[in-house]
Amino acid sequence: MDENELHFDSHRFAIESATFRYITDSCSGPGWDFNFSGPCVTDDRDEPEYPYGIRLMTEAGPLPLEPNDDLTGASIELNSPCDEDSGEPYFDVNVMESHDVLRLRLDVVERRGDDYLIKIIATVAETITGKQESLSLIAWAQREADHAYPT
Repeated sequence: MDENELHFDSHRFAIESATFRYITDSCSGPGWDFNFSGPCVTDDRDEPEYPYGIRLMTEAGPLPLEPNDDLTGASIELNSPCDEDSGEPYFDVNVMESHDVLRLRLDVVERRGDDYLIKIIATVAETITGKQESLSLIAWAQREADHAYPT
């Protein structure tokens, strides 16, 4: 797989936007925002299956990831779609509609300034295909400044 690509449902998506930041405070507490999105580049039908592309994201997700100055080498594994204590979802995939991510492994592979090479392997709940789908991503994501949402 090339960098800045996401594979899902036998299609390839070019990641055009990739950012993340630590959320110091929100109505659900601290967490992480991750946002990867881009168009499908392997579907050239007149009526494409994924006309709006794909988005893999979390908003103030309570991820077990320490907000260190350098995240190189950090890794997390999530075996359920949400935090057991708070019920807050970890990640979701939006392709036409939102779908839970059942299992996910995120690895921070490399750093270049404020950009990090992120690798994600995941299983997405039943999608528009009617079955669970595998998802894989490798993309450079810009780390933005820590942020607090109004509470």
